[in-house]
Order: sequence, then structure tokens, then C-alpha cells
Amino acid sequence: MTNIAYPYPNLSPWIENKSSWQYSLNKGDFKNFDEGVGDWDYYSNLEIKCQLSWEIRDIFTKANLQSIIPNSKIIILLMSGPGKYGVKRNKIFERQLNEDLEINNVFKFNLDSNQISNNIKMRLMICTNQVNVNNFDYKNGSILYEESSYLELEGNLARLSTRIEDLKEVDSKYENALWYIFFRADNLYETFTTTCQVILNSKNKDIDIKLRNDLNLVHAIRADTIATVMRAVLLSDDNEMFFEYDEEYPEYSLGYVIKSWLKYFIDRKSELENLKVRMKEKPGDFSCECQSIFKD
Repeated sequence: MTNIAYPYPNLSPWIENKSSWQYSLNKGDFKNFDEGVGDWDYYSNLEIKCQLSWEIRDIFTKANLQSIIPNSKIIILLMSGPGKYGVKRNKIFERQLNEDLEINNVFKFNLDSNQISNNIKMRLMICTNQVNVNNFDYKNGSILYEESSYLELEGNLARLSTRIEDLKEVDSKYENALWYIFFRADNLYETFTTTCQVILNSKNKDIDIKLRNDLNLVHAIRADTIATVMRAVLLSDDNEMFFEYDEEYPEYSLGYVIKSWLKYFIDRKSELENLKVRMKEKPGDFSCECQSIFKD
């Protein structure tokens, strides 16, 4: 169990089990954090549910801190980024406790896709205001209990950047296009998020709403992104962009992402050259293969 006992009267000694953390992807069934998210991308909706394994009022009473309830609140922090402990920190949930009201031990909230990437760490804390209880002076923000839980995001495009603008500004011939896949890289060791971006045409009204409600449109953009980037890399004549199948590319680099995509097309290194021929001579077939990744 992940919690910290502070050197003052607190709740930790009385809490035996960690809370239950679950997620719902695109309004589906709730699943446990330890299962990970296998199909999350920039357009997905992620709802988080935290259910405490204990009753709040009972634990405060056992700890002889029931008088502190009106001065306490529950806070949940979100930490997200490429590292295990995250790089972005945001307070995403806060609830003031009140002795006179029913205290719910289940909390739900939604996460925006632009808040998260790769993995998230949820840090739950119960804090108190400045108050004197049992002849002990608590400072404002004193932590009575805390725990953390991790959720891995493993979607194919989990770290893909997206923006909305008039595609005529990119090129006049794209004025009426739905989207444009921008890709530019100098080598395969660059971080993938710095090399690729989906530009949605602002002329397409409510495109962001359509993406949230049309999974087929989302899959079409994802398939087009994979096809565009893989062609650009695997068919490149630039020595700096030469893909080595056996190379251990840094995590989250362009080469790392390409290698993770290849598993959908080939099973071994000897098949790579045939794939390149197919991409070059039968681009339509390859595009269909990219779409087939999302058949489920």
C-alpha cells in the first residue's frame, strides 16, 4: 500500500487498504488501473473513478479526529508525462468535507486528452486547514492521508499533437481538405511528438465535436497518420532516416514508435523489404492495411 504516515496525528494508521482506482474509456465499462489503456488517443474521453476502501467519517472517528472533518478536504492531483512520476501537475478534483452532510466515498471526474500523455499518476490527499485539535496545532495544508496510483496509456497515437487552423494557410490547394498530417524529422532519435502533428481544417465547423462522436473519423485520421509517417520514414533516401529493425531506439522516439507500428504489418526483419515494396508499388493496399489496425 502506498501511503505516508506524518509525524502528527493523522488517518494513515487506521487505513488498511488502498482505494480502488478505475477508468472508463469513451463511456465504456469501468476497468481497473492495472489493466492499462490499450486504445487511448488524443480524441478519447477518459473518466476516472476512485472508491475509498473505508468510510471517511468512521476513519476520522477511529483516529479521534472527527472534530477536524469540517476543516478537511479531499484533493486529487494529476501528474502526467513521459517519466514514471510525470512532468505536469494539476489539481483536478477538490471536495470540502462537512460533518453535517452525507460524505460520499466515491469520486468521479473526466480528464481532457490534452492534460495527459503516456502515463498518469493520481495522487489522492486528505488535507486540513489551520486548526487546533486535541491540543495539536495543524498548519494549513497539513496532510492527514495520501496515496498514489498509476495508469499506463498505450494507445498508438497517445502522444500525437493536434491543432485546428485554416488549411489554406498551409497550402492553398488544401483549402477544402478535412485534415493535414504534418511530418518533419531529421533523424529517428527525435521525440515523436516533435515530428508529427495533425492539423484539422478550421473550415470544417465543429470538427472537435465530430471527433468526439464519430469513432470512424478518429480511426481514419489515425490510419492516415500511420501511413503518412511510415512511408516518409521507410521510403526515405536520407541516411539519417534509415530505419534499423534491430536498433533499440529510445523510448518515445520516432524510431521507437515506427517499430511499435511495424508489429501490425510484419512478424520478422526479413519481411521489412517486402513491406517497403508494397508501400511504394501498392500505396492503396498499404493504406487499407493501416485502416485494418482499427477493425475492432
